[in-house]
Amino acid sequence: MSLPVEEVVRDLGMQLFFAPLDDNTFGKICFETSTVTVYSDTAFFKTEEKTITPGTMLVNPNTFFMYNIGTMNNTIIHECVHWERHKMFFELMRLLSHECHSISCKIIEIYGKDKTKSTPLDWIEWQANTLAPKILMPVSTTKKFIQDRLYNLWQFMNTGS
Repeated sequence: MSLPVEEVVRDLGMQLFFAPLDDNTFGKICFETSTVTVYSDTAFFKTEEKTITPGTMLVNPNTFFMYNIGTMNNTIIHECVHWERHKMFFELMRLLSHECHSISCKIIEIYGKDKTKSTPLDWIEWQANTLAPKILMPVSTTKKFIQDRLYNLWQFMNTGS
């Protein structure tokens, strides 16, 4: 059974909007009230300005990855991880610098190999990138699914039907 991501978003008290983000940005989670541009129609042609509250995620339907529902769900859960696990970090950063209002999930080819030079935001992204697929595809469920498919394939190959 696939994870009902819309239900997860709702249960966490979050909101989801599709928005025209940078071409290399999958999604963005906002930790403070602000005004953003979002799509007002499902064809993604018209936009409108909307005041959003903390816990609102923006997902970019324009990235070519978004045509894959699995990638979109991964982005949504990735932003949920930020909201649940990183909002206190952002609250502290806002108190210290007044500059940290949101975090964007960007398309990155590879994270730095030298972990000693990683910033706190690098670690936050790494954590969300690591946790999101594990939430969407728990190990035991995924193993059972793969074993069932392999067994069916084995039967097909041995019976010829």
